[in-house]
Amino acid sequence: MRAHAPEYLVVSLYLIAPFLLTSCGGGSDTPGVASTPGVASSTPNPAIYSLIPRCAPVGAQAFTLTVGTWNLVPSSALRWNGSDLPSTVDVSAETISAQIPASDIATAETATVTVFNPGPGGGSSGPVNFTIVTGGTNPQSIAVDPTGRFAYIANQGCLGDFPGSVSMYNIGPSGTLSSSGTIPAGAAAISITIDPLGRSAYVANYQSQDVSTYTINSSTGVLTSSGRTALGAAPSSITIDPYGRFAYLANSLGNDILMYAIDPNTGALTSMGSTVRETGPLQTPWDGPNSVTVDPLGRFAYVAIRGDGGDMSSGSVSVYTINPKTGVLTFTGRTDGSCGASVSLCGPYSVAIDRSSKFAIAVGAYGGVSLYTINTVTGILTSVDTVNAGKSSVAVALDPTGKFAYVANFGSTDVSTYTIDVGAGTLTLTGTIPAGSDPSAIAIAPSGKFAYVTNYGSNDVSIYSIDALTRALTLIASIGT
Repeated sequence: MRAHAPEYLVVSLYLIAPFLLTSCGGGSDTPGVASTPGVASSTPNPAIYSLIPRCAPVGAQAFTLTVGTWNLVPSSALRWNGSDLPSTVDVSAETISAQIPASDIATAETATVTVFNPGPGGGSSGPVNFTIVTGGTNPQSIAVDPTGRFAYIANQGCLGDFPGSVSMYNIGPSGTLSSSGTIPAGAAAISITIDPLGRSAYVANYQSQDVSTYTINSSTGVLTSSGRTALGAAPSSITIDPYGRFAYLANSLGNDILMYAIDPNTGALTSMGSTVRETGPLQTPWDGPNSVTVDPLGRFAYVAIRGDGGDMSSGSVSVYTINPKTGVLTFTGRTDGSCGASVSLCGPYSVAIDRSSKFAIAVGAYGGVSLYTINTVTGILTSVDTVNAGKSSVAVALDPTGKFAYVANFGSTDVSTYTIDVGAGTLTLTGTIPAGSDPSAIAIAPSGKFAYVTNYGSNDVSIYSIDALTRALTLIASIGT
């Protein structure tokens, strides 16, 4: 079972800098300044709001660091660990950039980035940390292979000049993970899925606008790259139908769903076109579809559309029928979210469906967890219960019995467990357990004995055992990505 998270972590990268710096563990709490007391200021104080890239892998080549900064002037200077670098300033774009030599990122450490405006007035921005890292950075999505022996994590990476990656793991009898290495992906690897036979893995790369395809060694689980497919669109998720014939990608910026046929021998993707969602034009750049979920019987696809969480749009879950021969999607209806009530599904972000395809669970990025019944003929959803969730719920997974749901709450750094009673039409919160920093995705092992949660902010995976009777989670280990 697979779930993935915060597509807006990528979309907002260039737009919502304070969130960015907090999520990446950089800098002071506010973009502060340090100017000389008692001196009249005619030059404004700079304030950093973003770094692109936000980190760099140990031993990488020289790269260009672009720093989003308010109050730039043509003579502003970018400083790395207190030393001025030859800088290029674009005042209108609010950016200052400089080349960082390979020698400065040769070892794992934290560098300090500041911007300085010369006098009169002026001064230094507050410091922002830039991390030189080992291993996978900012894990976004996790998938467990159908045999339950291997797990794979798509790491968004540092962005900018650096690609994302996939971390590979063997799963032990007790559910623990042991690393079998990493393999490069495209830029901003955001979602990973595995075909139902466990032969191929696919990674949607948001920034490079393509899909990385890998073959899976059936004995070791190690991935081998078999190429990348250009999309001409920025995918926020990828999923495969239960028969392994078709792949669907949510394209949030293009406001559509991309459809691909899968070669049964090679796993290669061939475009079948796209289908525009039926809920009107985009209202903001990150207002489109976030994720696609195909029901286990392969008849319907459900598209979570977050909306803006405000007056313009509360989001929706759109329903498509799947042509059994061609795989083409046809829109059949939608269920709208709601952001006005005290308990409501605001900004649908992720959907999970039980094995019998009788009900669905949706979580809202801005609030709420909803239980729906599924019309077996049309696939249309009917809401039967909505309850409060943790803060910024971004991923949901069901246990194999279909009686329990697990929700990753990015904003409250925890995982919530719910019991599902479809007959009574109720969802009931039964517990919450801490995760790492910014949990972004959750997957349940096919055995139903273990749960795995990727933590975007702390660059690790929380491993939980699942009680056989109560289905409660118990943390048993964490491992870095």
